[in-house]
This record gives sequence, C-alpha cells and structure tokens, in this order.
Amino acid sequence: MNNGWRLSIVLQLVLLTVMLAAIVVMLVGGYFVAKKELLNNTKVTAQGATAQLTNLAGHLLESNPQIVAEATAMLATDPLIRLAAVITPDEQVRYATSTAAQGRSVNELYGYSRALFDRAQQQDNIIIEASEDGLGFIAVASYTAAVGIDRIRSQSRGVIYLAYDLNPGLYQLLLHTFEKMLPEIMALLVMSLVFSVFLNRFVTVPLGNIEKATLAIESGDYDVRLDPLGPQEIRLLTHRLNQMSAQLKKTKEALDFQVERMRLVIKGTNDGIWDWNILTKDDYLSPRWKEIVGYRDEELENVESTFVDLIYPDDMA
Repeated sequence: MNNGWRLSIVLQLVLLTVMLAAIVVMLVGGYFVAKKELLNNTKVTAQGATAQLTNLAGHLLESNPQIVAEATAMLATDPLIRLAAVITPDEQVRYATSTAAQGRSVNELYGYSRALFDRAQQQDNIIIEASEDGLGFIAVASYTAAVGIDRIRSQSRGVIYLAYDLNPGLYQLLLHTFEKMLPEIMALLVMSLVFSVFLNRFVTVPLGNIEKATLAIESGDYDVRLDPLGPQEIRLLTHRLNQMSAQLKKTKEALDFQVERMRLVIKGTNDGIWDWNILTKDDYLSPRWKEIVGYRDEELENVESTFVDLIYPDDMA
C-alpha cells in the first residue's frame, strides 16, 4: 500500500467520523427538540383532559357517576396516560383507568405526593409537575362535588389525578425524528460519497503515481513522465517532478559521456591511474596500475594499504 492510499484512507476515516458525528448530533438534537415538543403538546392535552374531568366530577359525580366513570375510562385510550383517577374528598380512588387502583388509598398511586395533593386541594388551577424519572409528569386539579343545590367547598373537595408516562412514545418519537431528518442524512451520505470519489480520483491516484515515479527515478529510470492530474498543488508537484526527471536524464547522459571520454583517455595513455576520494576515503587503482607493479586486476584490492605497500621506498621519502 503506497502513501497515497494511506493518506486517502486516513482522510476518508476522518470524513466518516465527522459525518457520523454530524448525524448523531442531528439525531440527538432533533430528538430533544421533538421530545420537548411532545412534552409541551402532552401537557396541553393533559390540561384539557384534567379540566374536562374536573368539570364532570364537580357536576355529575353524585348525580350521574356513570358519565364520570366513562369519561375516566376513555382516557385509557391515550397510550401516554399511565393512570387517570378521580379521588374523593376522603382520599379514596373512586374511578380509575386501572381497575387495580380503584377503591385504594391515594398513597398507593404512582407518583403520589402528599404535598402535591395538598396544593391541589388549596388551589383552583391545574398543577403539573415532572415525575421523578424526568420521563413524564403528574397533572392534578381539585373539584368540588355538588351535594344537592349547595357546594360545601371546605369539606367536599376531591382531586382529579392524571399520571403521564412518555416512555411509550419515545420509540415513535425517535423513529419520527429519524424519518424527519432522513433527507439531511441522505444528503450527508451523498456528499461523503462524492467527496470520497473526488479524493480518490484527484488526490489518491495522483499521489500514488508520484510515489511510483520517485521510486522509478531512484532506481535509475529517468524517462518516467506523469500526466498532471488533481488540484493545482498536485499538478504543480507533478510538473516539478517531470522537470527533475528530465534534468537528471540530461545530467546522467553528460556524466556518462565524461566517464566514457576519461576511460578512453586513460586507455590511450597506457598509464597506471590511482585516485583517492578525499570525501568518501575510497581508492581506485586502475588495472594498468596493477599490471605495472606486477599483478592482475583481481589480485589486488582497491584500498589505501594496497597503494602504500607497493610504493617504491625511495618515493615514500
């Protein structure tokens, strides 16, 4: 795998991470916005249902209790209502959406709070408080039962109790949020795919070709040339690489010519040549030099000690 592909994979992983993070943020944000909207809408519904049941209980609980019972039972059709109940002034559950709750004490009701009930009996407005788990709320309101013609508020004050649980609606809420944001999510996926194709076509492939070209030049192939592809920066890099390859080829040809000319000169003079590279400390002893001192080329190494050992002693002085 070349560096171009590695870069492409890294960039695409970064893109995928950013895209997934954006989708998660969109879904979470949309979920909480929708949850808040659901909570507000449910509270409005709860106020209407509580007010209606309060009105019925106040006027018909004693004269026509069947209507109150039916109205209470109808609230069971709302999947978000965990429990709806009419509580008598002596704190007994008279009618409830749950048959198990009927006839029991308020202490056994879900979310029961004595302070909340006291407040409801002392006020004429509907009180709504969040449940302890934060996924629902309790709506309560007091009513005054009509006894004959007069209303004895201080002694005949009952409470309408509605407990809402948003859990059943959370799945639908999340599904609705996803469906609502599906176009945006699809747009992100399409943009990601387009960017990935662009990245592969105009970045990964050109960089991979550049890497292959540099390896070819390193191995001595100076005829390699690349077509300029991709963004301006990569095209400029490709152009510079082509110029460098062409210049290296000219330099190599000139050097080869000089080396060949030097070889012919040395061969023509019939002299022995010794050369010492002061930078690399490498020695060169020509075959003719070795022949002059009485050896074949393969019998002597091209090292400094060979030259020093075979110098005539008087020449060392």
